[in-house]
Amino acid sequence: MGYAPEEVPLSQEWYYQQIHPEDVPLLTAEGQKPLDQRAKYIDYRLRHKDGTYRWVRASSLYEFSQEGQLLRHIGAMTDITVTKDLEDALKTSEIQFREIVNLQNQLITRWNPRTLQRLFVNDYYRQYFGYPMEVPASELDITHVSVELLHQIADGVMALSPEQPLQRHEDQLVNASGEPRWMEWTDKAVFDNHGQVVEVVSVGRDIHDQKLAETALEESERRYRYLFENTGIPIVHYDQEGHILLINNLAAQHMQSSPQQLVGRNIRDIFPEEMAHKFLERIRSCVHEDRPIDYEDSLPGPEGATRYFTTRTMPVKDGQGRVSSVQVIAQEMTD
Repeated sequence: MGYAPEEVPLSQEWYYQQIHPEDVPLLTAEGQKPLDQRAKYIDYRLRHKDGTYRWVRASSLYEFSQEGQLLRHIGAMTDITVTKDLEDALKTSEIQFREIVNLQNQLITRWNPRTLQRLFVNDYYRQYFGYPMEVPASELDITHVSVELLHQIADGVMALSPEQPLQRHEDQLVNASGEPRWMEWTDKAVFDNHGQVVEVVSVGRDIHDQKLAETALEESERRYRYLFENTGIPIVHYDQEGHILLINNLAAQHMQSSPQQLVGRNIRDIFPEEMAHKFLERIRSCVHEDRPIDYEDSLPGPEGATRYFTTRTMPVKDGQGRVSSVQVIAQEMTD
């Protein structure tokens, strides 16, 4: 308390005046209990000589005679202000962390891989799957995922190690509206000092729309590939340096080869030098002008016959809108 022994009056009234007003009821109630029922220690605030309040932990030891008479009361007091400040800071930090976690539009949960019990779920997790806000995480009846899938995920987690603590998986789960949705999850195992998994932190996000888009794109690519391979028009994709990226069967036949033998080869390796130079100039012009350009061409065919074509060279753009390659479509004009 900052006082010298001779400065402290031997007065209970004076001592109680030094106790923080909010803590007086606690000490009063404790003092009214029978001696054998009192707490072994009690925390409260005392006013320091400089006027500030300090947290103390007071402990008491009572010594009784054989007849049950109190012989001696030994008290000890420890300054725990630093400990209390750290506890308050930790609580504040935890509150701030929970606020941040609950503001995320990702599903976050902590769970026990042995019991499958949820230890924590953020607000978005509850909203997404329709779990009440007031029900503790440990009491949630997990219905959005099958027990079989939970065990499968848990088995994967238990196989993780401190060197490789993560696993990722995609699962179809039922949301609050009863709609099956594709979810992507990242599970991070938490280990004890012996390297044993004690809990899991899982972060999930809804990828259902992305999955649908990927499926639609795959279907579109499949259809394009079918049309590309089976159309009656020769089609070739070149990069800007004249390497064949893609070629259909008919175009390969006109070059008296196969797609497998031609993909990756350069125009210079396929056509005579003068013709190859002409085709490369067309590719560069198409890339530079960023527009389709039409030409008329002739190629030697089987048995020395000349074959005539009209060709359209068109720019192909990447996701950033830049010309990345050129598509050449030829239409034979030979009678």
